[in-house]
Amino acid sequence: MNGIGQVNLPTSVAPRPAFTTPSREPTVPSRSWWLRYRLACHLLYTTGLVLVAGAPGTWTAHLVPGVTPAVCSLIGFLAYLIFWTAWSRNPELGLLGTIATGSLLLAVLWNYSNAEHWALQGGLAFLLVHSLRWQDEDYPGAPITRRLAAVVWTGNSFFWMNTEAGRWWMPLIPAVVVLVIYCRGLPARGVWRLFTVPVAALLVMLSGPCCGAVEILRTFPVGLLVMFVTFLLLGVAGIAALTREMWHEQ
Repeated sequence: MNGIGQVNLPTSVAPRPAFTTPSREPTVPSRSWWLRYRLACHLLYTTGLVLVAGAPGTWTAHLVPGVTPAVCSLIGFLAYLIFWTAWSRNPELGLLGTIATGSLLLAVLWNYSNAEHWALQGGLAFLLVHSLRWQDEDYPGAPITRRLAAVVWTGNSFFWMNTEAGRWWMPLIPAVVVLVIYCRGLPARGVWRLFTVPVAALLVMLSGPCCGAVEILRTFPVGLLVMFVTFLLLGVAGIAALTREMWHEQ
């Protein structure tokens, strides 16, 4: 029986465990399948190229007439080299990929006309696309290489269009590829730089129409041409006079 002055004490509570901070040890990401078996993939691909090179010539003749197993192995090696150099940021490897791209196109189109122009166009297009990944501050000669490639690419396009075998749509194909990759790679991310690449692509795209327009002007009567230019200049002068208040400095 409890007394009158006795106080009821609360039941004892088990002590809580001390607060432990979570472990901050860095977690090592698991290696991907490709990194674990990269050497095996290299060896497997090399073995396949050797087997193709040693295959009878009649096998490849049924698939691609006129192509020997050695040429197939060379094409496979060049394609493998292009694939790996495309992921690098090193301009030197970009030049290696340029040579491989030109050699691949030359090996595939060696019995067709314009093979040398296709090879040069493809190689320079690969170099300009590869230059979008270069770190110019780490390689002082990278901007000069990019500009030189753009000048040679544009010059070859205009020269190609002045040959008998050149057609206006031929340089349009690599130019559209370069321009699409540029727009997807830089402006799509809000980055606006390396304008040498899109300017060169636009000039290459216009090489065919410009050469065609020059050919039309050569056969155009001189009198009509002078009259057309005169009316064109008068129109430009009239537009400038009417819009003078918009651009004239007050």
